[in-house]
Amino acid sequence: MDDAIDVALEILKNTGPEFGPGFSNHGPMAAEAMITLDRSEKVKHWTELYKKRLRDEPRPKESVTEQNWLEALGRQDRVGDWIVFFENQLKEDSWQNAIAKWVPILAPGMMAGGTHGIIRTGHATRSLTRGENELRLHELAEGLAYWASSYLRLPGTRTTAGCLRPPKAIDTVPVVPKEELGHYKLIDESMQALSLLPTFPEVVNTVDVSGNYSTFLSELTETTAACYLANAVSIGHAIAFIHTVTAPSMLRVMMPYVSQEHHDEVLSYVWQAAMGLFAVSGQDGKFAGCDAQDESREELIDRAVRTTDEHAIKFAEACLREHTLNPKPIYLAATSHASRLIGKEPVTPALAKC
Repeated sequence: MDDAIDVALEILKNTGPEFGPGFSNHGPMAAEAMITLDRSEKVKHWTELYKKRLRDEPRPKESVTEQNWLEALGRQDRVGDWIVFFENQLKEDSWQNAIAKWVPILAPGMMAGGTHGIIRTGHATRSLTRGENELRLHELAEGLAYWASSYLRLPGTRTTAGCLRPPKAIDTVPVVPKEELGHYKLIDESMQALSLLPTFPEVVNTVDVSGNYSTFLSELTETTAACYLANAVSIGHAIAFIHTVTAPSMLRVMMPYVSQEHHDEVLSYVWQAAMGLFAVSGQDGKFAGCDAQDESREELIDRAVRTTDEHAIKFAEACLREHTLNPKPIYLAATSHASRLIGKEPVTPALAKC
């Protein structure tokens, strides 16, 4: 059992899920991503530096129970209560059963914490697949608690099966006019702009999620990686589009534990979350295509880790894993571009053929 994640989780013990309104604690996520990228030796030092920006974990106020949890859903001031609730859930049942039960319940609110609820839960789940202990179980409770307490539904409810796969369905997604952008600084706040799009509620019903969930997630991440390359012209821009890849990629980690009967609904809502980010992040053009990349996997990992930026690191891990499953050069181009942009290296404009 690689104990690097346990070292990181011990350092991060008792830190809160956010270090400011809308600023998620990425420490556990980026540490786990570095381990997956075979950079365990970097984790301790990186985590110690990252912890300096964090706040203390909120104290519990009152009990969340099986009878009253619905009234605590989406209450960020109840995150401490949710942590205790999920810790108790994990004492009473296996973590696999907790994922199976709660991912479908929480799926309609997948925009929680700017999608960081699902992302943190996914990283925690993957740590547990490598070995179970108290620290890792607590981190899963933290991830689920963040998802539940910051639960955020977007306009639209899945009621019918769509007929378009992601590469086609994205062409039907309305986008917020550029003149309306800039009014919102945080991802969660920007979702308010979806109210300007009367057809957005139908987005969740447009996409065809049938068949193998892994195939669907590959189609979605390939599509959103292209959106990244077509539209990431600044660091802020890049970070918004990065989550359209990392959120569905981390859902992939949890899908083996989700019952088949819930697959369509869960996949529809991760599509909706990705398209919510797409709709409010500004569109500058369509992706022109991508040639094979001349950087090796190791070079791409080193470039991302060298930035010390949590988004670049998590994006590299997601893109390289998605590339393994769906070997398209677009994933390699996207992580290379993001690491250069975030690392303030010279970078080819995203709209150009890369």
